[in-house]
Amino acid sequence: MIKAITFDFWDTLVFDDSDEPKRAAQGLPSKMETRLQLLTTEIQQRHPTISPEKIEAAFVYANGRYYHYWKSLHVTPTTAAVDRDSTNTKATAVCTQFSKLPTIIEQIE
Repeated sequence: MIKAITFDFWDTLVFDDSDEPKRAAQGLPSKMETRLQLLTTEIQQRHPTISPEKIEAAFVYANGRYYHYWKSLHVTPTTAAVDRDSTNTKATAVCTQFSKLPTIIEQIE
């Protein structure tokens, strides 16, 4: 007996980047650029010695790892998987201080 059928909603049935042309027409940065700026602002408020370039490199790396799990392995990584994959425990410790940031980033439209 089938108890449930699930669908991968975002970027499969509905493309999250579908509003990027609308954002560009309004002179807004892309969602990715906005997320990076929010992260950079949050980190530099608490850790001003961390350069924007290092934050961007970490952001690009983290997104690359996430997309590897999601697009290549077809799974959404768990926190445990991300922790195992992390090579920078200091960055992980810093990121745990930003409990509201993920919600803000998720709500960008």
